[in-house]
Amino acid sequence: MAPAAMPNPSIRAHRRPGNELQDPRQRPGCRPLRRPGCRALGRHGTSAGRSIGGALGPGRARGDGRAAGRQRHAQGRRRRACAGPRHGRADPGRFGARMDHSDPRPRVPRQGRRMSVEDRLARIEARAGIEAVMQVYAAAADAKYTARHRKAAPKRVAEAARAQAACFTPDAEWQAGGFGGSLHGRAAIEDFFREGPWSFATHLYTAPQIEVAGTAADARWRLWELGVRDESNPATQGHVTLLTGVVRQSWRLLPEGWRIAVMAFDQLHALTLATDTAALSCLIPAGDTP
Repeated sequence: MAPAAMPNPSIRAHRRPGNELQDPRQRPGCRPLRRPGCRALGRHGTSAGRSIGGALGPGRARGDGRAAGRQRHAQGRRRRACAGPRHGRADPGRFGARMDHSDPRPRVPRQGRRMSVEDRLARIEARAGIEAVMQVYAAAADAKYTARHRKAAPKRVAEAARAQAACFTPDAEWQAGGFGGSLHGRAAIEDFFREGPWSFATHLYTAPQIEVAGTAADARWRLWELGVRDESNPATQGHVTLLTGVVRQSWRLLPEGWRIAVMAFDQLHALTLATDTAALSCLIPAGDTP
């Protein structure tokens, strides 16, 4: 009679010291699939005591697994606390400290209420309309002068001044201090533009800050203006001047579009670059247009 076949220990689970189970499919000589003290899991994530017919006993397997889980959780907290300051981590060496979820990136302040898509679209269109009017205003202001750094013909100057004044409301206010004083009404502003204190000027309005509220808006611009003072003033005759400042405006929405209701100049700075008009050719080369 042939001797009975001995069971192969490599294909059956058996107990090891410390309640450690060896995977039945593991070859002899390989290290266990889990660390000592961890609860063995069956095929569907259950404890080894339940998945292998209660080899360890249900109560014992569950109790040991919970204790090991609490121990691993405590070790993880200690490692995270000592890992150094990170986003969402406590300070080193401070166990149980509140988590710091602060974001170092700057945040854009939120509006007081959630705006609808229609409101946001109306605000974008209003800003685009205001910027378009300012482009017309600056182009008309520069159209009064030629590329040879001289004042244009009276007819051309009058047309440019009329187009420049059309950017204002009929009851607009102009507050420019030493550069035009205080004016009221579109007609008075047009007269000032036609008889301005410059024999040549070029304007640049940058960095717009526009806040829209329904049919009204507030705007701020950075002004850079390079010009030559009018020859009618002997003290500053032909002086090349660099003018910088902040332009503060109030806008109103009229049937024909956005128009300037108030235009004021703050923080004006005038710097004399040269006392000879010919020096301007070094800054702005003369064009081909006479």
